[in-house]
Amino acid sequence: MEFGVARTLTQPARGRLGGRLPASPAVRLPRPRHARLLAAGCYLALGLLTVGWYPLSDPAHVCACVSNTDPSVYMWGLEWWPHALLHGLNPLFSYYVWTPTGANIGRSTTIPTAAFALAPVTFAFGPVVSYNVLTIASPVLAAFTAYLLCRRIAGRELPAFAGGFLFGFGAYEFAQLEVHPNLSLIFLLPVMVHLTLRRADREISARAFIAALAVVMLLQLGLSTELLVTAIIFGALALVATRFIAPPPYGSRVDDLIGEISVAGLIAVIIAAPFMYYAIIKGGAQAEWQFAETDGLDLLNPVIPTQITWIGGHTFQALSQKFIGGNVPEADGYLSLPIIAAFVLWVVTTKRRALAWVLALVAGVSLLAALGGRLHIAGVQSIELPYNWVGNLPVLKLITPARIVVYTALATAIGVAAWLAEAPAGSRRKRARWAVFLIGAALVLPNIPSRLWAGPPANPAFYRTSAYRRYLTPGESVLAMPVGWDSYVMLWQAETGFYFRMPEGYLGHYPPSNFGHGAVMNELYTGKEVEPAALADFLRATHVRAIVIDASALGTTFPFAPELERLGLRPIITAGVVLFQIPPHWLAT
Repeated sequence: MEFGVARTLTQPARGRLGGRLPASPAVRLPRPRHARLLAAGCYLALGLLTVGWYPLSDPAHVCACVSNTDPSVYMWGLEWWPHALLHGLNPLFSYYVWTPTGANIGRSTTIPTAAFALAPVTFAFGPVVSYNVLTIASPVLAAFTAYLLCRRIAGRELPAFAGGFLFGFGAYEFAQLEVHPNLSLIFLLPVMVHLTLRRADREISARAFIAALAVVMLLQLGLSTELLVTAIIFGALALVATRFIAPPPYGSRVDDLIGEISVAGLIAVIIAAPFMYYAIIKGGAQAEWQFAETDGLDLLNPVIPTQITWIGGHTFQALSQKFIGGNVPEADGYLSLPIIAAFVLWVVTTKRRALAWVLALVAGVSLLAALGGRLHIAGVQSIELPYNWVGNLPVLKLITPARIVVYTALATAIGVAAWLAEAPAGSRRKRARWAVFLIGAALVLPNIPSRLWAGPPANPAFYRTSAYRRYLTPGESVLAMPVGWDSYVMLWQAETGFYFRMPEGYLGHYPPSNFGHGAVMNELYTGKEVEPAALADFLRATHVRAIVIDASALGTTFPFAPELERLGLRPIITAGVVLFQIPPHWLAT
């Protein structure tokens, strides 16, 4: 059964060219009374059994992530946004990191939407538990909103459930769940499409649509500006394609939609003006990696599993390690051959030509963009690709091309759901299609035994308990170590409720441009020896009153302990850290 805009895209036009078409009547879907609750419950169970498997055993000490710096940024953000508002601070600029200069938070991925939604959890149980709730919820929410969208288009419950599974529990989602919750929180992408379809079928008024879409855009802005930008680009592509593919009388509806979406975007920009100012204009931001030719998917990635995937991940590991230089979280394009074949078969055979063409266009263009500026096959770089022509434009140069494959995943999930729904009930064809789907679904199951989502964060008792209060003064500057790519200094500050400031931080890949002390910070990051005089100058300039070293990391930061002792500082060993207190008169010398 076709529903809503699917009917708009498939049935022949009525009336004269350009004539106004009456609104499509609502169609009741044959479904169990509580089908949506059942679907949500099944997705929740899958979330708990996959990404939640390890952290549920000890949610305060086991993180559903890998053990590196990136997750601590989001844990910091979960604590920072409600803390800043409750204490009357500017949440878009913080002097708690990179003190005394401070840093622009508007350019960082600190997920304010999630921070406010989970504030009660964060305050009650801490940022690690809150982070775990967020990561478990990510695939569940993505699957459920995709299910609702597929249910609208496919008109059948089980096919819609299958489409939701492919989107929420596919390789893209679980790759990003390792380190990037801002990119795994993709549940609003189907919501935007769903809202647009409802407006196209005149089920909601223009005013309600504009208000709802503006709110969704604002929420997405607070999760990931990168996803919002790419959603606008591919949403525009889909609308323009529909404008030319759909029968002529429906063009006016698309024109109306474009206007209403533009109004919603303008409203969102006006409301988010302070955030946009800090994100685009205000200085003090940490520099980020810009687009590189190596940031695109490998052409083999959609058909070759990485170690993210349970079946085949280990078998093909030698090959998949060549994808994006072995950057597993960014090699997120695996779909599996059965799912790709099912989507292609649907595009070729379905009678719903306009819908198929639009989805095929979105899937194809997004996959091409995800390949980046140069074609890579098994890690070998070759010809230039179209993305290289636009990849250095403003905004686009900050987007990692490989992540654009999320739109390929969504289009594929919708197409497979429609393919399953179109087979005659009880037929051999239907059984064959479901067999293909089940094989494909099994092939994309995440590799839970690999413990890729079971990283215990280095979190000494010094920060988790009240021990820090015995040695530190509120608001003083503390150099927390180790500093670097595998450091959890952001989590440590968040754990204490921003009890101290730091002449360091990790909100991007480099210090703010106006911070200075680049040579010393580079040596701290790389674990090299620092000249005692240079270190002393750095400590004085940043008003550091204490240096706290994670005792479990002394092997990597060992060169600093002797240097500090040569400066006349004496260590205190307590609560899993080595502490050096710096007397006030020492800073004045």
